[in-house]
This record gives sequence, structure tokens and C-alpha cells, in this order.
Amino acid sequence: MLKMLKRNEINLMNTEIIKILKAKNDDTRRITEIQKKCVLKTNVKFYPIKIIKEWLKKISQKNILSQLKNTSWYVLVFKNKMAGFCQFSLDKKELYQINIDPAFQNAGLGKILYDFVERKFIEKNKKEISLNSTLNAVNFYKKLGFKPIKEIKFKLNKQSIEMVQMRKKLIHNIKDKSFGIVPVLKVKNKYLFLLIQHVFGHWAFPKGHPKKNENPIDTAKRELYEETGLTNISISENISFEERYSFEQDDKKIEKTVIYFLGFIDKPEINIPDKFKSEILDAKWTTYDEAIKLLTYKETREILKEAKNYLK
Repeated sequence: MLKMLKRNEINLMNTEIIKILKAKNDDTRRITEIQKKCVLKTNVKFYPIKIIKEWLKKISQKNILSQLKNTSWYVLVFKNKMAGFCQFSLDKKELYQINIDPAFQNAGLGKILYDFVERKFIEKNKKEISLNSTLNAVNFYKKLGFKPIKEIKFKLNKQSIEMVQMRKKLIHNIKDKSFGIVPVLKVKNKYLFLLIQHVFGHWAFPKGHPKKNENPIDTAKRELYEETGLTNISISENISFEERYSFEQDDKKIEKTVIYFLGFIDKPEINIPDKFKSEILDAKWTTYDEAIKLLTYKETREILKEAKNYLK
């Protein structure tokens, strides 16, 4: 008899303790056993016994073997014991089932298996996952971000299983890297910092994406020229500052990294090139106190603080 797992046991897991493997024909006997256990010990709490009996008749090793050919099946192995399985179709963008042996439930394994499935969908650039949830699993899928669409009935033979059709839009993570400059002008014993105001209204330091075969410093210098017209600059290669943030756009999560170089300016005259004036509303030299108030985003204000501390 397997003991019930505690959640803190899962926190100790590593790749030697838990594995997710593509299901093989030899796995179908254990998959059948797990599925029947779930119906008898979990689903039975939500459905009448007449439905449970008919449901169990539909679960067979032969039926699962036939489905291995046209859908994806994976098994979760915990401490060398198959603890659960999942079935899905990338082509149809459907998750058919996730089942965890009742002896292993309430320990986070279902979430681990779902995260694996979602990664598979994202790797294939799928924008959503659909599923038909049994009544006992609705809250589980809600916590994972699924939204109920409608109630449905899945026909067995004489009986039908009440289910909830659900759907989740997937957020694709995209890594994005830019390079910029913190422009500095020394006036007597004080430092001034150059800020630009983008057409969308926010204040920041000059930055942008690299062009093909362009190195980071050349990218930063070019962006400085395009956004301010400044060319006479001395870059300090001994120090750089890293800004990280993320945002969602068109069902994608953009993970942004910006590397800033410290640039010392000799001639402070700002003259934005005509072809870039439509992108920049304003550009001006500011004191530290003025800049900390003007900069729109917290992450950029942190970059300013780091630059000031370096200049001390």
C-alpha cells in the first residue's frame, strides 16, 4: 500500500526522482490501472454510481493502445514508480486528460505534468489549449488559468458524463535585448544626465535594438545619434548597467533586457535628425534630482541611481 505523499516531499525532487517520459506500449497496463483508480476514488465523489460503472467499462488496455498511435501520451515517474499520465493532441490543440494515481495526489504532481504539457504547446507555437474537464477537476484547471466555456455531456453508452469545456490562451515568452547609453555631461563639479521623451510620452535613456552584425557599443552609439544627434561621446567600457522587465503584447510575454553603457559627452548641443523627429517628442539635460522625477519607469530610475553611485 503506497503512503500518501506530502507536498514538502515534492520540494525535494530532482531529475533523478521525477521523470516525464513518452509512453510506450508496455506502460498501458499501469495507465489503465491509474485511470480506473481515479474514477473509483476521485470521480466517484462527483458522479452517480451508474455512471461510474459504465465509465469503468470504457477503460481498457486495448482502448489505450489504439489511442497511443494518434495522440501524445506521457507518463510521470516518481521514485521509479509511474504516478500519473497525460494525453493530448498538438494538432487539435486539445488536452484530453491528466490523471494522477490517488496515492500520489495533493502533492503538486498534476501541476508539474500540466506545466510539461503547456511547454510542449508553446514550443509548437500553439496559441491556446482546449479541454473538457470532469467536474472534480474544474477548480484545478481554473487555477492554471483556464476559463469555462460551457457545460457539455460526454456520451458513454446509456449514460453521459457531465463535463465543462474550458480554454486557456497561452502566453509565449520572447527574449528581447537592446543596448543604450546613459549620457553624462560634467559641468563644474556636477553631472547632468540626458533624457529623451518618446512619442508615446515616457521618459528614458536612448536605447534600441542591434542591426545585423552590429556590436553592442556601436548599437548604443547609433541609437544615441538617432535620438539626440550627439556623436562626440566617450564610452566607459569598464562599467555597464543592466535593466530587466517584462510585458505582455499580442498574447506574448516579452522578457526585455537592456544593457546601458556610461557615455561622457563633450558637446551637449542636441539636434535630433529630421528622419527620427517623429519618434522623439523631447530631449534635455537634467540634474540627477530632475531626472529621478522625470524617468517614467522604476527600472530606469534604478539604472540612474547605479550610474550616479559609480560617478561618485
